[in-house]
Amino acid sequence: MDRGIIRADPPYLQVVKQIRARIESGALAEGDRVPSTRRIMSDWGVSMATATKALAALRAEGLAVGVPGVGTIVTTRGTLPAPRDRLAAAARTGRVHGGAERAEIRAAGLVPAPPHVADALGLAPGAPVVRRRRVTSRDGVPVSASTSWLDGALADAVPELLAARSVGGTPARVGRATGRAVGGPQTDQFTAGAATAGEAADLRVAPGDPVLRGRNWIRDGAGGVLEYGESVSVAGRWMTYEYEITDRGTGMELLHSGKVRDVYADGDDLVLVASDRVSVYDVVLPTEVPDKGKILTQLSLWWFDRLADVMPNHVISATDVPAEWAGRAIRVRRLEMLPVEWIARGYLAGLGLAEYRKSGTVSGVALPAGLAEASRLPEPIFTPTTKATEGHDEFITYDDVVAEIGADTAARLKAATLEVYRRGATVAARRGIVIADTKLEFGRAPDGTLVLADEVLTPDSSRFWPTDGWAPGRPQNSLDKQFVRDWSATLDWDRTAPGPEIPDEIVEATRARYVEVYERLTGTTWTG
Repeated sequence: MDRGIIRADPPYLQVVKQIRARIESGALAEGDRVPSTRRIMSDWGVSMATATKALAALRAEGLAVGVPGVGTIVTTRGTLPAPRDRLAAAARTGRVHGGAERAEIRAAGLVPAPPHVADALGLAPGAPVVRRRRVTSRDGVPVSASTSWLDGALADAVPELLAARSVGGTPARVGRATGRAVGGPQTDQFTAGAATAGEAADLRVAPGDPVLRGRNWIRDGAGGVLEYGESVSVAGRWMTYEYEITDRGTGMELLHSGKVRDVYADGDDLVLVASDRVSVYDVVLPTEVPDKGKILTQLSLWWFDRLADVMPNHVISATDVPAEWAGRAIRVRRLEMLPVEWIARGYLAGLGLAEYRKSGTVSGVALPAGLAEASRLPEPIFTPTTKATEGHDEFITYDDVVAEIGADTAARLKAATLEVYRRGATVAARRGIVIADTKLEFGRAPDGTLVLADEVLTPDSSRFWPTDGWAPGRPQNSLDKQFVRDWSATLDWDRTAPGPEIPDEIVEATRARYVEVYERLTGTTWTG
């Protein structure tokens, strides 16, 4: 070997060393989130495969642990259990003053106990605790933000402790209140206060607005504290409430709560639940669109049936789901999802148009000069992107996909993506709809079979335009969630959470578009 040559570390190891140095210096502390795959790709200028390998190496070294729905977090204690919030929907929904209540779990993970939390739980400062953060909304309006801590030694018991609660007549006002929680009694104490800037952002009020600060203790039968929590509620929004939440007895585990879908584990299966939530620019808006989740689910099932000869799909049953989710949930197979968004385009729009204007290409595919917005392409093209866990997806090339998953798999799924698009576009054209582009997801079954998953050719995953109004060179009249995105673009907001409330007329018009797409494509009347 030539001793004059200094061989550099491989790119993934260079990333690992720099992140390790941040952890050792304290720049990344216990419980902090490690840079995501997309962030590593951007900051270090490396490929998706390199970024993924770097995160895997950090986890293998015991410097970080993956937390479902959160990402990769730092742990200097070695590989710790990664507790998952196992709240079935019944433990996250109830009725409050006649309106629906929803608690959104923002984060869950194992962290060192702050001194006051350790004292409340009877632990030593710094002992590992499960921390959960959530924001609870009533009819889409934030009501309360809270953080709770549970002894880390009870991590395996989290499903039983958090699976359900039954709380009755607890007044959120200054003073003391009692109720019942799983495992024993719950005691709350409330005091008056003023919202900090962070609390104001969570609750969509102005800094300094009046709030109620709460502390609560859930005790076991012997009086020991199982869980300690702190909350802040908007005065006047959450007054006396009374609701009862019971465990369905399904034993389902919430694996991930996404922008639109919630994913539950039920034995060897998964249950996907499509909500009525709407997201634009990666921000979930506070107002829901009635029936949206059911329409997405039913339309996906309709397409899955018609595309079964192109690629096997993940559907096990559309009926073997909890009754509360009937129509909006599907029981599916567990898959190892591939880290690519599989996109086919037949027309030039959205981010594809922006990329074309910059470089004359989309995902490395060269296109003819002189194309305008909404131009029909000479033939459908494959334009993959990264699958970002946070922030925006980014264009990658077909060669990047080959490097990530192998040439054979990449070729098969590229062909399947284009065939699904062509089939869908042909059906839609006969029924007066242009499908401009669509996004698919694929996974691999335990036996290695490639499987079509998630949703297919819906108004959330595709651009739909009325055929009779299509004309290149201008924005199109959309029959998908682009309608909400266009409305939000007229507002003065910075495209960060919390997003704006959607006016009633926009909600109604959006629902009407989803219903129209369903009825045109399927030829059946939407009955809800």
